[in-house]
Amino acid sequence: MKYDLVQLIKDRCKLLEDNPKASDILHSLLKYNYSSEIKDIDEYGMDLNDNIFIRVVNNNIFIDKTREDTLEGEDIKLTLSLDNSFSLSYYNYFKTDNHHVIQSFRMSFTNGEITLANISEWTYSKDTPKISEYIDNTLLNLHDFNYDFYKGIKDDVINEIYTDERILPDAYKELYIDTYMSKVQLDINNATSEEEYDGNMFGLINKFSNITSIEENDLRRFKMTDILLKINQVLDKDYSPKERQYILINNRK
Repeated sequence: MKYDLVQLIKDRCKLLEDNPKASDILHSLLKYNYSSEIKDIDEYGMDLNDNIFIRVVNNNIFIDKTREDTLEGEDIKLTLSLDNSFSLSYYNYFKTDNHHVIQSFRMSFTNGEITLANISEWTYSKDTPKISEYIDNTLLNLHDFNYDFYKGIKDDVINEIYTDERILPDAYKELYIDTYMSKVQLDINNATSEEEYDGNMFGLINKFSNITSIEENDLRRFKMTDILLKINQVLDKDYSPKERQYILINNRK
């Protein structure tokens, strides 16, 4: 039996009922990424048949799609506030033969419009001392503490392993967008560029996705891109599938 997942979440989070843009984004993410077949349900949330766990705690909505044994996979957190603002944080973690790859973003919204965005990807060699310990401890704690995924990973993996061990990622890329200040900053392996924000979020996501990295051939790195594009489609009222039905990958359609 299929359920209306968004309405079940609204039943547990009144603020979502009063925030149509947050509701639309959540509906888009659930519709295209997860099954609506429920295995178990209680007052705090539901477990879906495809190993997805949805929880609602103090106006925080968690969607957990990670493997318990390896911690690999995706997590999404939607946090709503009384002033009709909300934030969305996300991470995707996967391992290749030689590397750990962590992707994460945080987006802040006011009155249904995006105000700030941090989007990043960090790659570490599996030979990096203690990197597994830092990642595992952080991802486990993120499910228990009340702060966004991006801040947790940035502070407790990226910054902390540098402070403690003086270890930098083998490769990284970070995109910062401030729509109030019309500012865009792109940092790729310590090379930083700035430009004025022209309102084209799709173009920035496309540009960020196509920056080459160590794990260029691993398609799992496009999972975050897929989530970002779905969010952009909800925000962009002029979105036209015929005009923007693809994202360029390595300059190919």
